[in-house]
Amino acid sequence: MRAVKLRFPKALLQWEDFKQWNAFRLLERYRKELPSFNDDIQGTAAVAVAGLSAASRAAGRKLADERLVIAGAGAAGVGIAGDAVRRAVALLDSKGLVVDAPDEYRRDLAWTAELAASLGLGAGSPLLDVVRAAKPTVLLGVSGAPGLFSEEVVRTMASQVERPVVFPLSNPTRSSEARPADLLAWTDGRALVATGSPFDPVKVGGRKVRIGQGNNAFVFPGVGLGVLVSEARELTDGMFAAAADALTAQLPEEELRAGSLFPRIADLRRVTARVAEAVVRQAVSEGVARNPPEDPAAVVAAAMWEPAYPAVDVA
Repeated sequence: MRAVKLRFPKALLQWEDFKQWNAFRLLERYRKELPSFNDDIQGTAAVAVAGLSAASRAAGRKLADERLVIAGAGAAGVGIAGDAVRRAVALLDSKGLVVDAPDEYRRDLAWTAELAASLGLGAGSPLLDVVRAAKPTVLLGVSGAPGLFSEEVVRTMASQVERPVVFPLSNPTRSSEARPADLLAWTDGRALVATGSPFDPVKVGGRKVRIGQGNNAFVFPGVGLGVLVSEARELTDGMFAAAADALTAQLPEEELRAGSLFPRIADLRRVTARVAEAVVRQAVSEGVARNPPEDPAAVVAAAMWEPAYPAVDVA
């Protein structure tokens, strides 16, 4: 970190693929020393929040009223759960429900033994039991466990909520907690589905549903560009929240009505520009921009690389 700061004082440092106990420790230690972020924690969380915001709108619910069960208690799962109310989020790891976690990075998110017992659950309760007791509106997977969202789990969830939201976000495709075609079949087409890996559209009742891909690529390029353009001293949680809001806003209303929860990957360049503009505006609003531009859109557009190649005479 000191070497990067000395050689590249205006750089943005992106952390990736650290074990969770190191990921959180390093992020908190260095995020104010040099603009930096952990994509597994903050990038995944921003993408998930954007998808959940879209799903809540499609289901006619408020985001604040959603009840989440998150399968996967590593950096990604904890990052997603970080801003939620404890009772509204049940966090599971490979052993089951996380209760009274001793480790610092999960301590504030784990259920207490009293809360778990009030629902007839305990430490290590399996996913199916948690779904039955907690009656989640959202089932989100960052576990890397293929097939974890079984037919029984999904049908149980769907019997308790009209529009279940199911996000098997693990990638690559072979690690996905469930396949979109199965999720829609098990819920009679009622589920709102997004994945972390690309899947083909699914036919539901004579129509095709495009499965939105909740990929971090929708967030981190725009976040990085916004930080560099504004010369932000710090990458704040508010800037990631602005990125999530901007991503949600880029989903066309007609696609949301058709059941897709993320923009098309083909629109990535346009989405990146809008995310970067939102990050710049938030940096200025929070007073962390050392070079606040008068026109964020113009500055972002000017800073984006254009893949133009000169003609070469090979004669």
